Amino acid sequence: MQTGKRRDSEMYDSDPVQMKDCVVELPPPDQLGAGHPFLLFLCFSLLKEYKDELMRTVQDPTDVIHFYQSMKKRHDAIKILNRARRLFDRYMRDQDIRIKRLFPEVSF
Repeated sequence: MQTGKRRDSEMYDSDPVQMKDCVVELPPPDQLGAGHPFLLFLCFSLLKEYKDELMRTVQDPTDVIHFYQSMKKRHDAIKILNRARRLFDRYMRDQDIRIKRLFPEVSF
């Protein structure tokens, strides 16, 4: 017997970020980051790089800005960019798989 209750993933299909079986499904590239999704992955890579230090020192949102300004020209740019590229590549592969699942008869 079907109840009137829908699963959480069905209730919020219009939300840009969805939880499906405890996995976050990111929106497509044209919606993520106002059409510039790589920048979000670059920002995430920067946060990940300095996570421990940020957690130790940041007390206020303006502290984050101050921290990154103080790190100017001292970032390990290669490491940060490579991590961002890997994450972005995985995101794009996941998007391709998602499109192929939604439209199996169309070849891209």
